[in-house]
Amino acid sequence: MDLITILNIVFFAMFGLALLGAIWGLITSLYNVAFTAVIKAALIIILIIATPSLASMIGDIDLTAFLPPTVEIFGNTIHISSVSNTLVSIISSFDIITPINGMSLYATILSLVTQLIAYATFFTGMILILILGNLLGGLFYALTIRFAVSAHRKKLKNRGQKPKKGLLRLTGALGGYISSFVCISLAIAPLSSLVSTVSNSIKDVPDEKLAALVPNEY
Repeated sequence: MDLITILNIVFFAMFGLALLGAIWGLITSLYNVAFTAVIKAALIIILIIATPSLASMIGDIDLTAFLPPTVEIFGNTIHISSVSNTLVSIISSFDIITPINGMSLYATILSLVTQLIAYATFFTGMILILILGNLLGGLFYALTIRFAVSAHRKKLKNRGQKPKKGLLRLTGALGGYISSFVCISLAIAPLSSLVSTVSNSIKDVPDEKLAALVPNEY
């Protein structure tokens, strides 16, 4: 799978998820979308603040409770300990990383592992916010703001004015699309930095060694 194919998949995935956000906005109207956007923004801020601590906790999880002390991966013996150290051991066994920025090989690999865990934590959190944010926003909206909106619509009807439901739903669809697209973009944004770091730290590997690592690709 080449880079262009991967980028196309990412683009269509972003478009598809954003389209689902537009459909949600069309169904629920602008008021719900706006309130949900506020909930999502608050959750994203909490996630950004909490990601380093969460990633550290995940990295310190002891895998020996779930796996044997050693495992064989591509003929290499991997010593199982914490998530971070196990990943360092796995990457080190491939011998494809070169030290960068004056760091030792171990420090370079540990830095990569730390970034990988942090990004995986952040990405997972963003996907949960994208999915659950609409549900939480809709729930809080139904319990709070909806009563005020209903009262406002009732006043308009009493005055002989019709609420602009069609306009609210169309603007809700646009707001839902934008809100979802922003969330997806934020989730993917740190990936470019991670890819750059990985690219700079991977040394030239002979084709026969790559074939041994990923035999199905050759």
